[in-house]
Amino acid sequence: MFSRKLYRDCILENLAYCRKEKGLFLFGYVIMTNHLHLVVQQKDGKLSDWVRDFKKFTSKKLLKMIMDNPPESRKEWLKMIFAYHAKLNKRAVNMQFWTHEM
Repeated sequence: MFSRKLYRDCILENLAYCRKEKGLFLFGYVIMTNHLHLVVQQKDGKLSDWVRDFKKFTSKKLLKMIMDNPPESRKEWLKMIFAYHAKLNKRAVNMQFWTHEM
């Protein structure tokens, strides 16, 4: 997923926004090709709320970027993967991006 610069940049932009606007302290991160690791602290101590909001916003944005990106050669394969994971989650509707807790 994150082998494309476009999608890595989306993650970095969202993290920068959270640092500036959401009281996130970002101590370190690693963006791998298919997942990311974060070492963070939330200013108000509400890290679980931040994780929920970050995942919800970022996943919607990434899914839209993938579907609206004509040169994305993996689009159909990714749609199939996201649809599969959505079936495993009672709360997901059509597609689910995140499969594990951050």
